[in-house]
This record gives sequence, structure tokens and C-alpha cells, in this order.
Amino acid sequence: MIRQLAALIGGDALRAGLADYMRRFGGGTAGLDDLVACWSRSSGRDLDGWAEQWLRSEGTSTLRASVVVGPDGTLAPLAVEQDQPRTHRLGIGLYDRSGPAGSGLRRRRVISAEISGVRCEVPVPAGEAQPDAVVLNDGDLTYARVAFDPATLDALAEAAMDVGDPLTEAMCWNETWRMVTAGTLAGTDFAGLVIRRLAGSPALPETGVEVLLERAVTAGEVYTPGTERAGLRVALAAACLDGVSAAAAGSPRQRALAAGFGASAHSDAQLAVARAWLAGGSRPDGLVVDGDLRGCLLRTLAARGLASDDDLDALVAADPVGGEQNRATCRALRPDGVAKAAAWELALADGQDWRMAVASARGIWVPGQETVLDGYRERYFTEALAALDGRTILVMRHLARALYPATLAEDATLTATAAALGHGTAGQGLRLVLQEQEAILRSALAARSVPPRGWLFVEGGVGGTSTDR
Repeated sequence: MIRQLAALIGGDALRAGLADYMRRFGGGTAGLDDLVACWSRSSGRDLDGWAEQWLRSEGTSTLRASVVVGPDGTLAPLAVEQDQPRTHRLGIGLYDRSGPAGSGLRRRRVISAEISGVRCEVPVPAGEAQPDAVVLNDGDLTYARVAFDPATLDALAEAAMDVGDPLTEAMCWNETWRMVTAGTLAGTDFAGLVIRRLAGSPALPETGVEVLLERAVTAGEVYTPGTERAGLRVALAAACLDGVSAAAAGSPRQRALAAGFGASAHSDAQLAVARAWLAGGSRPDGLVVDGDLRGCLLRTLAARGLASDDDLDALVAADPVGGEQNRATCRALRPDGVAKAAAWELALADGQDWRMAVASARGIWVPGQETVLDGYRERYFTEALAALDGRTILVMRHLARALYPATLAEDATLTATAAALGHGTAGQGLRLVLQEQEAILRSALAARSVPPRGWLFVEGGVGGTSTDR
């Protein structure tokens, strides 16, 4: 919101207002009205309305552009709508394809506009030809959600979000991820976009690569039907592995891509690479297997039953800080009933260090291990909730989330959750966790049921997919 205020009144006025605030109130007491008054004086603009909209109102506005093209192919004034009216100073980017289908988008121009109200018309230069994409909040100047018009979304997908500007690209990725979590975009499509972007040129902006890869893994495991997970994991791991070799030796990008590979490795060949990295074998130039990467690789191997006790003990020796917790998680990840029973007992044991309890809990629920976990959904609602209700709020929240049967994304889990909420016996803290998990589960089920648009393999534009790879 401070970034949006700077866009609205200018960086100089923002800093001058802060300096005025410190001169007037430094060492004393002040309220929000005092700060807003200083900004109003420095900018020459009454900001009481801005403060009411942005600092005293809940929620986030969703912006939509209505793109109309005249009979001569020129762009008509843009109508920008928002569901929660606020004043925004933002950029509206007009983008064109930079080459044949599948190439990136490049900005033709940015229209700087101030919008307010439910609907606001933004003039465009006379004779402006229809662009391939109209991107609201270009440059990420305001705090809002953006609902892309269909043509823009298709163009962004075809370009795999390569728009030539890191901030705008990050904004586009964030909005696409929100579509997944809102249940309006298939998880396979989001993961497919990331895979294509990793393989494209130019490379992804370095900032945010780690978060994007984490979301791709989550999309492939939580928001994707079980029949498609293996293929996505293999494709994502392959793209990450290629990127590790191409990245600068020892760079943050290389470390992030190595972690992405470690989290998604699935095929026998990929698991063999993970094992070789751990054993000190051939690695890409500059890649260091530190404690974090070692833990990531071993978590994947443990979930496949490929990590020995010696492997896990080595975690503690290599990482005195997080090694014990990593070992506990890896033990719980093993696909056998004995490991799950031990982890469950440790997670709920009285007097157990809460960090170790959470580490054990985090390894219990693994996609693909449903047969090993038979009965644990019922145990969560009949046993775990009762045991956690008396714990401190911090411990309760961590364990209630980690032990929730999130991988069993099906109606039976929703029914059990609704029943637990309906009984009214759980404390308010537990109820909030259950409501949160219920919402996540519903969004996962919705995303899994959305027909994929085929954004992983694009041939000749969006929609031209190859299904035999």
C-alpha cells in the first residue's frame, strides 16, 4: 500500500511527508490521522479518502479490463471495473507478441491512469492498434488482484509469462496462482506454464524463482488429479535439472533450481541423480549440497523408501541446526505403516519438543501413500483434535495443520471436517484451522475438476497440445 501511495502522490512527496511526520511527532505520540495529514500537506492532496479506502477497509479489490476494438481494428477507451472501489494509480501495459507463436510478449506502451469507483473509463491514444494483451497493474504499482480478459490470458500463457519486465512477470504469475487456489485454473496448467518458462529464453528473473518452483510442486501434488502427478513431476524435475546445469555456478538461481529438482524428482533416472549428488558423485559445476539441499533430496528419496537410517543420521551430522527435524520428517515420509504409526505417536506425545512434533507430523501425509494411511483420517477427527485442543495456540495450530488429512482431497474429508465444525466442541483456535483447511481442500477439488487448457505442450498457439509425450 505504501508503494501504491508513492505511485499516487510521487516518491518525493511520500518522503517529504514522512520527514514532516518525524519532525512534528518524533519522540512523542501520534495517530494515523497525523501521518495522513503530513502526506496530504506534502502532496497538496487531501488523502483522508485514500486512508479510509486503503487503511480502514478490509479486503482486496479485483480489477478487470473491458477491451473493446473498433471496426477499424483500433482500441476503444478501456473500461476498468473493480468490485471493491478504491482509488488506484496504476500502469496499463499494452503488449504485442515479439515473434512467432510461443515467443515472448513485449510492451508497446504503458498508459498511466488513476481510477476510482466501480467503473472507470481510461482514454487510449487515438488510432491505437489492438494489442495482443492488456495487462492491468503493469509494473505492480498497486495492491490489487487482476482478472485477465480471455485474450490477454491466452497471450500470457502462450508466452509462458515472458513479458520482459520482472515486476510485471511476477504480478502475472501471482494472479495465475490465485486462479489455481480459487479453483478456476487446473493445477496441471500452472505447473505446465512453469515448466515451459524454465525451458524458455530468456531465463526466468532470478528473484522469485524459489517461490515459483514451490508453487509448481504444490500445483502438481495438491491441485492436480493423481493420475497426472507423476508425469508433471518428471517434467518439472527435468526442466529444473537442465536449469541447474545452465545456471551460473554457485548462483542463487542454481541453488533454487537444484531445490526444485530435489522436491520433484520422480523417475528412476532422476532419483539416481539425486542419490549421486548426495554421495558426492558428478554434479553441475558450482553446485554445493548444503544442509538444505541434502534435506530436500532425502525427503524425496525417503518418500519412495530409498533413504536408509545411515542416510538420515548423516543429516544430523551435516546440519546441527535443522538436521534432527529433517531426520524426523524423513522418517515419517517413508511409505510403510510402522513409520506412520511412530510419527503419529511422536506428533501427539505429551512433553515432546513442539518443533520435533511438527517435523514428524509434516511427513505423515504424502500423495500416493493413501493405502498406507488407511484409518488416519478418522484418527485425526477422533483422536488428534481432542489431544490438541488443550495445547498452546502456537503448537495447536502447527500440529492441527500438519496432521490434517489434506492429501485425501475427497468428499469424505469435507464431510468429517463439517461434522467436527458442527459439533461445536473444538475451541476457537481449532475451528479456525479447520475452516482454513476446509477452504484449501475445496479449492484443490475445484482445481482438479477444471478441464486443463493444455498449457504444458503448446504447438502453434494456446490449445494446440500434444498428448502423447
